[in-house]
Amino acid sequence: MNLIVDYARADASSYEQFFHPFFPIVPRETFNPGRLQWLSRYEPHLFSAILTVASKDEEALHQVCYDHMQQLISNILAGADANVEAVEALLLLSQWVSHRPQVAVTVGRGEEDRVAWMYIGTALRLGYFLEIDRTSFNSDTQEDPAKFRRKRLVWAACYICDRQVSVRVGKGFWARGPGPLSGLKADNFPTLQRTNEHDEDFATIFQANLELTQIFSNVHDILYSSKGHAWKEMLEGRYAKYLDDFRYSIRTWMENWGSLNCMPSWTYL
Repeated sequence: MNLIVDYARADASSYEQFFHPFFPIVPRETFNPGRLQWLSRYEPHLFSAILTVASKDEEALHQVCYDHMQQLISNILAGADANVEAVEALLLLSQWVSHRPQVAVTVGRGEEDRVAWMYIGTALRLGYFLEIDRTSFNSDTQEDPAKFRRKRLVWAACYICDRQVSVRVGKGFWARGPGPLSGLKADNFPTLQRTNEHDEDFATIFQANLELTQIFSNVHDILYSSKGHAWKEMLEGRYAKYLDDFRYSIRTWMENWGSLNCMPSWTYL
């Protein structure tokens, strides 16, 4: 038992250092070594996803974590109870897709994007079922503020993940909001705020990523919805307006965020 706990602590620490900075949706307290046993019991999907991702370079351990994670996902699909932590878990798995054991590696053939698309799709359906999509627009709630903030961050991450993977695989979007009218800013994600001067500014980076995602989402919406009418759109001169709008949007984004440092500090060591 102690050996298992030691492995869990090591992998959680590894995840916090090498993976979390690139997709910082896991609550800070999750990485507290003293909470690991609590986490394994009450947030098993998130706990298993963290270990699955962090153990990618340890084949035997990764096999065990992968198999257990797939069983948990199967239980969700079969109707087992799941909460926002399961949505977080599915999003983590979509960002660092594990190659299925005993299956030939197919990097470059779209398998990773396809698997990520399925993970994100499951996360979205679960998110809609849990009604966490409402957090994008409704801040007047009687819910515990910490839980509300967690759900709002996760749903914004769902939106970003859905847009990014859908563009890569050439599919339509599944998630609605948070759109440009939601007005979400860095201040709306207090769990990503710096706690000291040495922390990365994850909240600002997340806002910049969200705004960039909204820009190329608009472009993809136009191109995807007009697949069969592309020539008509061009002949009628509509694409010129679309291009002008895109140039203005991306220029504004660059003015606001072009100098933002998005590299975790440890990459410079």
